[in-house]
Amino acid sequence: MRDDKVQCQCCGKWMVPRPIFSRGIWSNGWWVGGGRVIGSICPFCLDEDWDGVERVHRGVLFKTLALAISVFLGYVYVFVSLIPVHIINDYFDHQPSIKEYTTWLAAALIFGSIYLGYRTYKWLVNTTKLPL
Repeated sequence: MRDDKVQCQCCGKWMVPRPIFSRGIWSNGWWVGGGRVIGSICPFCLDEDWDGVERVHRGVLFKTLALAISVFLGYVYVFVSLIPVHIINDYFDHQPSIKEYTTWLAAALIFGSIYLGYRTYKWLVNTTKLPL
């Protein structure tokens, strides 16, 4: 028989850590997303720092600021990426076939900019160290 119990660094009791699962969305009678393990807690004191490892907890204000910064940078990405499309449209104004390709190029660049904004948000939230 295995001994899976560890001692909680907060309350001192021996326990098996309980997993914390991510939340999903209830939509049209179906449960969408969620169910991924995102952490673990002590079942007695309900503390996530049961193993003594100091974790960085992000507050709502920090996540809101990170979202605002990433949305602004997403707009900058869109603006910068669409400049070549407008230059191509102005240069090849007399060829209608180029307009079709630049429409697809613009759509791809906008989706790429949205993805870059999303990745900027994830980078800000996961790697930025706050002063203590």
